[in-house]
Amino acid sequence: TNGRPVLRYMKALPVSEVCLSCHGPVDGLDADLRRTLSGHYPNDRATGYAKGQIRGALTVKRPL
Repeated sequence: TNGRPVLRYMKALPVSEVCLSCHGPVDGLDADLRRTLSGHYPNDRATGYAKGQIRGALTVKRPL
């Protein structure tokens, strides 16, 4: 970064059981929850996941 070395650590964020209540298959989500999610996140596509799939990653960068 800016010509200086950095250590970058990444850790995958797999979908767990608790994640599925909001990020699982759309047809399995509660109707009120679907309305709330679409109201707050109209362009969100973070549904349809299954347990164990990778949904993202955590990244930390530290200068060396």
